Amino acid sequence: MCRIASFDAIRPDQSEDRLMRVAICLPRKMHFGPEGATAIDLCARDAIEHSALKNDTIVFGEAIDAPFPDIDYRGVPRGNSTAQRSYATALADAMAAVDPDLIVVHQHVPSATAIRIKAAGIPVLLYRHNLTPAPASFFPRWMKTRQLSAFAGVVVVSDFLRDRFVTDFPKLEKKVWRVHNGLDYSGWNPVAEREKTVLFVGRAVAAKGGLEAATAIAAALTERPDWRAQFILSRLDDDDAYYQRIIDLLAPLGERVIIETDRPHSHVQQAYERAAIALVPSIFEEPFGRTAIEAYAGGAALITSGRGGLREICEGAGEIVDPEDTAAFTHALLSLIDNPDKRADIAARGKARGRAQFDVTVSARKLDSVYEQCISRK
Repeated sequence: MCRIASFDAIRPDQSEDRLMRVAICLPRKMHFGPEGATAIDLCARDAIEHSALKNDTIVFGEAIDAPFPDIDYRGVPRGNSTAQRSYATALADAMAAVDPDLIVVHQHVPSATAIRIKAAGIPVLLYRHNLTPAPASFFPRWMKTRQLSAFAGVVVVSDFLRDRFVTDFPKLEKKVWRVHNGLDYSGWNPVAEREKTVLFVGRAVAAKGGLEAATAIAAALTERPDWRAQFILSRLDDDDAYYQRIIDLLAPLGERVIIETDRPHSHVQQAYERAAIALVPSIFEEPFGRTAIEAYAGGAALITSGRGGLREICEGAGEIVDPEDTAAFTHALLSLIDNPDKRADIAARGKARGRAQFDVTVSARKLDSVYEQCISRK
């Protein structure tokens, strides 16, 4: 076992004796590179970049052509017919070969369980970005509790998720940590003169509220011809019918709306840095809401549903509206369009809240501390 030290004294560029080797696992539906990165990939990258353990962290996932630079990424090939459990076993073997002190598996509980069993003796931390639902009946719930208790701990990305987790699995309260996703605000450059643009970024699925956003935008911008809209949609879910409904709703705006799909995150960031208004109208209970803190960083005034984890992100720094109430949503949008002082005030409060609550250096330091505790408990 490596020695454990206080992380307060560590710097990411230290090259002295190893403190702790961490293997990060991205088991499925992720792409750890500039082209095609999911929100989970970005969360993992940002935390590693600002971790005191960066030089002793290795990321494992599916083999890709161009992973993020300056992070040790080990791609594990996967055939088209390879079952997920078999692939998880291959990931476990690859991680065990580098002799890690801790394995961190993002999101997929079955893969994390298979890796924990295969990598016997190495503590495994589960990192959840969504709700972890508990079965309704006693025995399946007991089995789920037993499965989760075998991990060294569980990280969740919001108080909303932690509260639900503890409610469903009260015996595991001392093993679950909340670590907010964070951003490096020094890397964002919002322009002072905002474009008269309403921006929506998200997956083209019903849960994200893209259709509601399109409906409100179509109504509002019909009355405000000097404004335009931009939609940057992810098509990972391949819901063609839903995607087409968004296109049809926005069609009357003609060239005043831009619809883009599967753009790199650098492009998304630039859009946030220019747009006057950003929409995060999630219909479901959003586990966190990275797009909300990106709106803060980019300097846009935020309108959001405030559902799930969005409530703790946006409290006091965003306009909260029911996106399923078309009239109310349209009214909220027109209110910001017509009131530049209100837009500037909301944007300023968002910028301040983002830097105070969602700075990645703070999140990374807390995550390092969680890793230390998981090793200490072994």
